[in-house]
Amino acid sequence: MELTKAYIDMAKFEQKRGRYDAQEVDAFLDGMAAEAERLQKELKEAKEQLEKYRSMEGALASVMVTAEANAKKVEEEAAKKAEEILSQAEEEAAKVRDSIAEQEASLREQYQNQKDALIEEVEKLSQFSKEYRSAMREKLEGLLEQLQDSPAQQESGGIDLGDILKNLP
Repeated sequence: MELTKAYIDMAKFEQKRGRYDAQEVDAFLDGMAAEAERLQKELKEAKEQLEKYRSMEGALASVMVTAEANAKKVEEEAAKKAEEILSQAEEEAAKVRDSIAEQEASLREQYQNQKDALIEEVEKLSQFSKEYRSAMREKLEGLLEQLQDSPAQQESGGIDLGDILKNLP
């Protein structure tokens, strides 16, 4: 039997001698007491479950707060790590750029030194060539003079020094 207001309102008892039948009223009251006891037990169980769920709700709320804090911490650590990685990459890129610039400067300096050395060598060779030609010219002129002064050349009419010098390299 379910204890409801309608059930109680519909309860009818027989009357005997102007009074309600005691056995019928007692049976109704026993049924009502049993139903009230069952409802109290059900209410107690519901309250216990409610407390259990409230306890779980508190634990879940605590877990959620902890999870949110951990997520925020992980996010902050990830952002920090990303910044560190980016900073390291930028530092490494700067080092590579500096190294390349140093290598470029070194290679330019080596190139310029080699170029200067070659120019100097060409100038020395050019000077040597001029001096060598001048010395050879002087020797040849001296030899020609000796030949022209020799008695055999004087008889043949001499050697034209200008023709010989024009043919020199």
